[in-house]
Amino acid sequence: MHLIFVKSNNSRFRRDATGAFIPEAKHLESMLVTNASKVKTININTRLYSMTSRQLIVIRAIKEAIRNGDEVKSISFFCHGWPTGLQLWGQGKAAALDLAHTIQSYKIKMVNLYACSCASQKRGKPKFLNTVWGALCEQKHDCQLMGHHVRGHTTRNPRVEIYFSGDDGCHYPLFEKKADRKMWARWRKKLRQNQNFRVLFPYWVYRGLRGENLLGVV
Repeated sequence: MHLIFVKSNNSRFRRDATGAFIPEAKHLESMLVTNASKVKTININTRLYSMTSRQLIVIRAIKEAIRNGDEVKSISFFCHGWPTGLQLWGQGKAAALDLAHTIQSYKIKMVNLYACSCASQKRGKPKFLNTVWGALCEQKHDCQLMGHHVRGHTTRNPRVEIYFSGDDGCHYPLFEKKADRKMWARWRKKLRQNQNFRVLFPYWVYRGLRGENLLGVV
């Protein structure tokens, strides 16, 4: 079972939900279903639910899937993010540790944050996703985490950081402009032009694709 959590209401004077989060989340759902996977999308209205309530909605959905006999293989969030937290979960170190505990407790192997800035490390200080990753490494729980360094579109943002936790924990930028300008340009173009690619690439990374092999996926 793959669970997708999406901010369902537009922010004031913006079409962030109807113009980005909802259509991209729906496309991910359709692609996973096409690949014969069980998927459930949960819409969360941030005007109706407090941060604590949003976190409870996520946990209840995970528990319900497990009660129904499903293994929760991945959880994905389509919402706003900050260096300090995630709109559909919470902010601060305590929220990051709570997310790590949830991932470990329910044996989740992949977490995708299609959100801004959660992987930011401004001024060298570990931020939200780094804290989640560090806690999972301490617990020796194997999981792949995906997040963005900076603000940008929910799925077209090229500044992606991939984390692997467990005994051999590591994290790295998926592509870097300074490392290979041509590959960086191909990566950005593929994110802009190929919706299938930009919602599914974390799943291909999980299967071991990197660099040229990743960009070669149709």
